[in-house]
Amino acid sequence: MLHRCEHVTPNSANLSNPVEPSRVSFCVSAVIPAFNCEATIGRAVESVLQQSHAVKEVIVIDDGSTDQTAMLASRYGDRVRCVSQANGGPSSARNAGIDLARGEWIAFLDADDIWYPSKLDRQRELLGHFDDLDVLFSDWLIRDLGQQAQGSGFTVPECQSTLGSLHVARADASFVRIQDDMFPVLLEEYVLHTNAAVVRRKALKDFRFEPAYRWGEDWLLFLDLASRGARFGYVDEPLTEYRARADSICNRATLQTVTHRYEISKLPLKRYGILPSDLKKKLYPRISIAARVLGIRLWDEARQFGHARAIWREAARLKPGFPDLKLLIQSFLPRPLLNWLRDLRRDDGSVESVT
Repeated sequence: MLHRCEHVTPNSANLSNPVEPSRVSFCVSAVIPAFNCEATIGRAVESVLQQSHAVKEVIVIDDGSTDQTAMLASRYGDRVRCVSQANGGPSSARNAGIDLARGEWIAFLDADDIWYPSKLDRQRELLGHFDDLDVLFSDWLIRDLGQQAQGSGFTVPECQSTLGSLHVARADASFVRIQDDMFPVLLEEYVLHTNAAVVRRKALKDFRFEPAYRWGEDWLLFLDLASRGARFGYVDEPLTEYRARADSICNRATLQTVTHRYEISKLPLKRYGILPSDLKKKLYPRISIAARVLGIRLWDEARQFGHARAIWREAARLKPGFPDLKLLIQSFLPRPLLNWLRDLRRDDGSVESVT
């Protein structure tokens, strides 16, 4: 169990006398987990090598690929360190990269995404204004399966609303230091993307991605960091691209990954000691959505009707205060009635809840 540290806002922001970017110590190791990404690994690696602020090293962890991923990553010679391991999932691969990294800062990039050339330079400028930060991130562009731009992460309504409600210090228009405690913020909304983040190495001393999970493990790592008082800041510009793939974990969610989503959404309830009621309220919508989706998958695919009902009842009782009546009622409806009600709602896609 992790114990939360109280958040203290330091007075070390260099608002009036920012450090010249060229004088900011920003030694970065780039970690790229890769599994069967022969079509995209070259583009990802090139986007790191073409940074206007050069990285100290590029570490590609080939996570048991059965295609040409490792061979393509190795063709860069001593510019890229490629290490192969048995398949353990993205968390295991990222952790292996962290363990090998020698930089003072560690940045992450999935093998199907890219950084823009100025990403690290702009984040170095952010650090020049706010030298106490532990986690630097930025906005990111989202491309759909057809590779059409779909806006940026910061313009997603939930993310935009959350970031807009925070107390911040700004330097120029783009460089932002979050003054609020990020733990309750992240419980409610995951406002960053792993590919846009750079983390101070010493902040990761006691933390790694949870290898047991293949959904939400990045959210949990940043929660861990926030629970220990890590300071977050961001560049208010898209500096990376998230490119959807039909075979990615998010777009090809198996019953296992949906189960992981539910399990990891509950984990903060016991991972950080007894959460106060206001923090449980922030977390509960994440638990509720994950329970609805998992229950429907168990119902439709696995035909595990009893298990689906048990998940809905458990989640209903986790709601702070009164149980979630919608989930509770759904868990007791006779199977024919539940199926009939769901059929009525299929046209609008509302299949996770029928009440």
